Amino acid sequence: MAAVLLQAAEMRDEGRELIAILREKEGLKAFLLWSGPAANGLHLQCDFAQREVKETMAASAETPGRVHKTNGSVIHLYKPESSRFSFFWDKSKSRFKDVSTAD
Repeated sequence: MAAVLLQAAEMRDEGRELIAILREKEGLKAFLLWSGPAANGLHLQCDFAQREVKETMAASAETPGRVHKTNGSVIHLYKPESSRFSFFWDKSKSRFKDVSTAD
């Protein structure tokens, strides 16, 4: 898996896109994980040995954050000391799942 944070010249005012590229039997397949305004200070981190991701409690104050099992590869998009979103492949649904892991 590869992750790319793009800001094309024609998108400078519109924002950025986070795209993950997966190798499949048929070839490469791209997935748009996130798109948003161009913001200074966004960081992209890829972990290759993270077996679980814990959701923040901000989504629901009544219940503790769920723990999601991963295949080991997790992409994090975050702003230091602010919000953090984690993306991982959900094999059962054949799609990427995004989870808020910090507020």
